[in-house]
Amino acid sequence: MQFAWPNSLCCLSVRSGFDLVLKTLKLPAESEVLIADINIPGMFEIIKAHKLVAIPLAVNKHNLSISSESFKASINTSTRAVIFTHLFGSISEISSLAEIAKQKGLFIIEDCAQAFTGSYQGNKLSDVVMFSFGMIKTNTALGGAILIIKDQQHYKEALSLQNSYPIQKRKIFIKKLLVALVIKILCTKFLYSAFYKLIKIGGKDPDEVLSSFTRGFPKGDLFKRIRIKPSLPLILLIKRKIKNFRTESIDLRSGYGSEILNNLPDQVKVGNTNLQHTFWVLPINAPYPEKLIKTLRLKGFDATSKASSLVKLSNKPTTDIHSDELQFEKLVYLPMYPAMKTKDRLRLIELINSNI
Repeated sequence: MQFAWPNSLCCLSVRSGFDLVLKTLKLPAESEVLIADINIPGMFEIIKAHKLVAIPLAVNKHNLSISSESFKASINTSTRAVIFTHLFGSISEISSLAEIAKQKGLFIIEDCAQAFTGSYQGNKLSDVVMFSFGMIKTNTALGGAILIIKDQQHYKEALSLQNSYPIQKRKIFIKKLLVALVIKILCTKFLYSAFYKLIKIGGKDPDEVLSSFTRGFPKGDLFKRIRIKPSLPLILLIKRKIKNFRTESIDLRSGYGSEILNNLPDQVKVGNTNLQHTFWVLPINAPYPEKLIKTLRLKGFDATSKASSLVKLSNKPTTDIHSDELQFEKLVYLPMYPAMKTKDRLRLIELINSNI
């Protein structure tokens, strides 16, 4: 089913689409793929499974992009592709990097899984642009993804390959609907607090339990789970969500996120120089993350270090970390939602400033 976007392919997930793209590219074994060192583990796993080598590049905590110096220094005769990942709801300025990539003949994949705005369709130089509609994404359809594949031949090959996959069972889609309903019920303040306490009493990590509800794919054979064609109900829901998407809640969330960041010290800010930021999540780099999380929770703010399934792929010693580099192990995700009251935002800012 074609969407309003040109050469758009609906997939089961971004990982499913990314796997399709690498299959159609047929890159030589041991080819290198440049990628931000912070991403979901499935992306690194897929690169490895295609006998390619992921070259992780450090992320600047202020603009959430990779530096042009490290990017240019990492390109060699084995480099074939680059993945530009927009983290945390930001849209990083990648035009200068994309121009370098094109000059070097690299295939450009733009990962907008965390940065859906309804209007942004990717950089004009990107070969593939990927959007997610997963369980906790801004414009959720409880799953699925849209890929814009600009080359007509690549698009046809990816479409043909996906058509050979088994179709997603509708009972799986219905199960996701039920899980979403449970999450919606639990999101009421009273029930959430009770649920959180019960999990703690049971000796389990509440963050781990909650994240398991929203995990895109359970543990197991990743490729058996992602090489599935999306069901018609999922495709129709994504199409409806795109058509009816409104930006009001994003605009409100963006304003609140900017307000909070602008009132925090520079050393903790993450993504503060991004001109486009939807604040899908609001992370900061705290010097003592566990201490800050505990303090905020005691005051009624649901801060966490596990608001996403991101991991860091880097063997670099901590002594080599630049002061402007995003420190993954020190991320604290702050509560951020359109209904957040002014007094709560001010209280949150006050607590952070007095506890870092």
